[in-house]
Amino acid sequence: MAIISISFNDNLTQINNILNERLCSVEREYNIGKEMKEYGNILFLKYNLNEDKNHKYKNINNLFKHCVANILSDIILDLYQEKMIESTVEEKYYYLDSDEKKQIIDNALKILKNKSNIFYEDIEYRVSQKSRIMKVLLEYLENNDEINVEGFVNFRLKFLKNYVYSALDSAMEEFIADREYREFIKILQYFVEMQEPKYFVVNVFLKEDGKYQLFDEKMKKINSDAFEEITQDIIEYNMDYDDLLISSLITMAPEKIVMHWDSENSKNSNVINIIKGIFKDKILECNGCPYCNAIIHKNHRK
Repeated sequence: MAIISISFNDNLTQINNILNERLCSVEREYNIGKEMKEYGNILFLKYNLNEDKNHKYKNINNLFKHCVANILSDIILDLYQEKMIESTVEEKYYYLDSDEKKQIIDNALKILKNKSNIFYEDIEYRVSQKSRIMKVLLEYLENNDEINVEGFVNFRLKFLKNYVYSALDSAMEEFIADREYREFIKILQYFVEMQEPKYFVVNVFLKEDGKYQLFDEKMKKINSDAFEEITQDIIEYNMDYDDLLISSLITMAPEKIVMHWDSENSKNSNVINIIKGIFKDKILECNGCPYCNAIIHKNHRK
């Protein structure tokens, strides 16, 4: 007696291996036979109950279908979700080169796995999605003994497509933001190259609150009056300390910049990443020196 027939069009060997590995013990336990046929690029797996044996389980059909639904849920999440992303990127962003497409695909997969934008942790997201997929699968298999995996994903799992499209939109936004950031850094690097260095070394003492002080190679404080024009622009355009620091360093175009930290938070701040992007190998990091204690910690006590 036929229990279920499963067919799929892609990842034939991989899916067949997964089903074989995870259903092997179940087939033996329930005394279920399997027939496999391949037509073109479609593989059919038909599972049959050997009726000439005595069975110790009731409702074997339902038990076996539940096992199949569990496995297919994992296959859909692990294989078809990624395939959906790849095909959508090829169709929607055909004008991008292969490296750019790969970046978007990787970003989308990372977003789907983390799913932080919808307040799920990794494990919670997977359990939630798998539960929804299994529910739809079991409802379908309750009245059907045949299933084509691709057709089921395309026509029965619209919610999964919505998650994929949402992740792709976020991934594309990240890609555009990253590209704009890199172009922005290139422009700032060009400005630095065009400047005549005004200092050989600039020591930057950066505090956790975003404020900073600048000193030359002799640890003489750099007078902010030299940047009066920049300061006026900051005030006029309502810019912040980060903008002032970046603009000041670009104007000075030093040969070396030594960063002195107030805390780990200061070290990992966005402005530091931008400065590192602009000045690259000109950046040196201080791991603690007498001047750090004398300047930063002194300001803490004020």
